[in-house]
Amino acid sequence: MCIRDRYQRRVRGSVNRLEMDTQRKQWMCTLGAAGAVGAAAFCCWSRIKCNTSKSGVRWDFNGEADTEPEYDYIVVGAGSAGAVVASRLSEDPKVNVLLIEAGGSNQSKRVRSPMTECAGLQNDKRFDWQFRTTVQEKAGGRVSHWPRGRTMGGSSSINYMLYVRGDPQNYDSWAEENGCEGWSYKEVLPHFLKSEKLLHATAEDTKEFHSKDGELSVTRLEDSSPATLPRLKDWMDSSTKCGVPANEDYNAGSQTGAGLAQFTIEQGVRADSATCFLYRNGALKRANLSVLNHAQVTQVVVQGKTAIGVCVAQGGTPDQLRKAKRIMIHARKEVILSAGAVATPWLLLLSGIGPEEHLRKVGVPLVHHSPGVGQNLQDHLMTIGPAFAVKAEKLGDPHFSEGCKMYMMKQLATFYTSGSGSLFHAGWVQGLGFWRSGLQPASVGNDIGVHVIPFHAPLAPEQLKTNMGLDAESCPLLGDDPNRTEGMTFAASLLKPQSVGTIELQSSDPFEYPKIDPNYFAEEIDLKMMVQAWQKIREIVQERPLADRLDPESEKKDEAILEEMASDEYLEKLIPKLALTIYHPVGTAKMGPSTDEMAVVTPDLKVQGIDNLRVADASIMPTIVSGNTNAPSIMIGEKCAAMIQEENCKGNAVTK
Repeated sequence: MCIRDRYQRRVRGSVNRLEMDTQRKQWMCTLGAAGAVGAAAFCCWSRIKCNTSKSGVRWDFNGEADTEPEYDYIVVGAGSAGAVVASRLSEDPKVNVLLIEAGGSNQSKRVRSPMTECAGLQNDKRFDWQFRTTVQEKAGGRVSHWPRGRTMGGSSSINYMLYVRGDPQNYDSWAEENGCEGWSYKEVLPHFLKSEKLLHATAEDTKEFHSKDGELSVTRLEDSSPATLPRLKDWMDSSTKCGVPANEDYNAGSQTGAGLAQFTIEQGVRADSATCFLYRNGALKRANLSVLNHAQVTQVVVQGKTAIGVCVAQGGTPDQLRKAKRIMIHARKEVILSAGAVATPWLLLLSGIGPEEHLRKVGVPLVHHSPGVGQNLQDHLMTIGPAFAVKAEKLGDPHFSEGCKMYMMKQLATFYTSGSGSLFHAGWVQGLGFWRSGLQPASVGNDIGVHVIPFHAPLAPEQLKTNMGLDAESCPLLGDDPNRTEGMTFAASLLKPQSVGTIELQSSDPFEYPKIDPNYFAEEIDLKMMVQAWQKIREIVQERPLADRLDPESEKKDEAILEEMASDEYLEKLIPKLALTIYHPVGTAKMGPSTDEMAVVTPDLKVQGIDNLRVADASIMPTIVSGNTNAPSIMIGEKCAAMIQEENCKGNAVTK
């Protein structure tokens, strides 16, 4: 069944539920006792709620969009930032807003069920753009797979739901070293707080660094009391002894240290930006907010040096877009691009805004020479490893037996039958560590870290290949070990890479994907930082109390590498074979002062040289933040909307 059939009706009828109930009973009859667990898993579809709305939402799949010819604001992209911008601007009943999204609804039970469906969403063309990079010669000669959300909520609908704001030093460096006035940590913090709805927040929590009044649901791991907590506490204690102090809240002032994860999850259900800022808060019931789905913007239309609207290809699946009808929709006030760090520069280049020489080569007429468009591409890297097994004498220890398959199946059944089951109220990554390598200036902030999966987390070879472009045959460390049922998996993470890449057009065809070259490991320091992260993880595992549980000698060796396993030289050969994106591209329409020729937007997010055009997404980051990019992107959306609203207020005051 294709996506247009699934979502053509706004309300799912009782027939669907009846079919699910019938199929569940058939499973139980066929499989007996074992079927009860399987049927409980099948119930995920019946327990995750799908929001509906009698709003201006247009699910149009036949190339006939019911749109007005003109709007005050046109927001391109309903992702992490775009959903926020559209929601906030439409709070003013005197303006009308059109939100355009290339994908369809995200109110799917697959999207809403984080623990069981997350990996499967990536590389599913119903939800993912399925971008691919050029061959990365210094990263094993592989093509990197770059999932980007193509659905309401964008990448917040297919990500791993970690809520990380970054190192405060990141934002201070934007303001102080990159000339981005108004973007220091102190100045962006109110915009983080405006969005956040921290569940189970105490008065102490909300004194300075958290809020319980926003739309974005945030859950702390400890509030759901999962059975994995004891082993994560062991990891924090061992980290402290190794110079990475335990940090109870990495989003409260200081990021540095080892702490428990915070998630955009509520009661086991994904809290993506579309659900939080459009569906659940009633924004889609506003008469002045319309959403056009399955509509790809192919060009920002510029008259002289002023953006006056967008050209849109409408209807159908991605494969049908080439034949789709195109229309122009005018913007009376502004066009705001929130298409993400890949699609925003792609669209700017297609619109003739970019480096003059590159546009000439691909046959796009020059509208405005902006040499920074598509440049400054930065991304985080990680490795799936090292991983360690539980010591033989500790097998069955309550500290770790919860991670075994039978326990997880029981938790799954509990969650989908009653909504409880603490394991499934969190994501896969449940611990995070952030620290400085010492190889870069302190002003850079935390530049390396670790993602902690507190159980043995093997991935099927076909999933490694499809989702991540990793070949288990060429790197045996990626294969599953049938003898290892309990343990912990660590992902060494590069948070502040020095290597910088590019996004360019391959042609003037708006449906041909851009050329993405992240240029991984172009700078030698990046590999050195990842080696240091891996070695620090080894050091932590060898320290008590974690050393009482895990076997440091259980780390598997890649026998194709001759160097000693404990050496830096071994890791320098291993890591390029394992490194993969953490799905955090940024910087391709960077923000900076008007004196910076490479700055695409100024600190008010206005595109230099073009009136009535702004960018609000991760592409505006001058440098990448030390952490996951969803929360910062939502903050950028909040700040963009606030600046527009403030300008409107000043304009109205002058008029009066």
